[in-house]
Amino acid sequence: MLILMIIAPFLCGIVFKFLIPFLEGFISNKFGVSKILTPYFRTLDSFLVFLAPCLICIVASFLILEEFDDKVSPYVFVTPIGFSGYIFARLIIPAIFAFILSFIIIMIFNLSGISILLGIILATIGTLYAIGTTLVVVALANNKVEGLAVTKLTGISFLGILVPIFVEGKIQILFFLLPSFWLGKVSMAKETTSLMLCALAGIGISFIWISIFYNKFKRRLG
Repeated sequence: MLILMIIAPFLCGIVFKFLIPFLEGFISNKFGVSKILTPYFRTLDSFLVFLAPCLICIVASFLILEEFDDKVSPYVFVTPIGFSGYIFARLIIPAIFAFILSFIIIMIFNLSGISILLGIILATIGTLYAIGTTLVVVALANNKVEGLAVTKLTGISFLGILVPIFVEGKIQILFFLLPSFWLGKVSMAKETTSLMLCALAGIGISFIWISIFYNKFKRRLG
């Protein structure tokens, strides 16, 4: 399954790289306009950058839940590795790998010609967001069945990336607690200052998610 989760983002990247520009040309010719999808290429890149961390962290969350179901994890917690070491091995190491994979994919298959700096920023927010949603799953679900349901619910939160496109004005503030919202804001930023502020906000909100649900999961096991 892990190999499939690694291959899948590359396959999606190939589809993104070749199918979407083809659709842009087809739709533009159909309606007689110069471009329709092009202004949203960077937002589409944001979806792509989140794919690898999302898939890999989902595998990590189900591995944690499986070990929780099998009563394996409590025995690990009393070893020198402890709870923090367990989370590092089961989640942080896969997330680091996911970040590297995400950065490689976005730099190869991006549609908007993004810079290395922007690629790092998007991959960072996407990976931290994936860690946060994984901790939501393991903190709230009691087993793999519940984990699947919670995973689907947390997936809805990723729609926050579309808010900067379809929602205008101050009402956007209602979505500021979603890391995906800031991922969307970064993708739409026109100036470096705005981009960096949105990036810092996205990273900060992601760490809030991580802190809250890490502690909730730890208390639940305690």
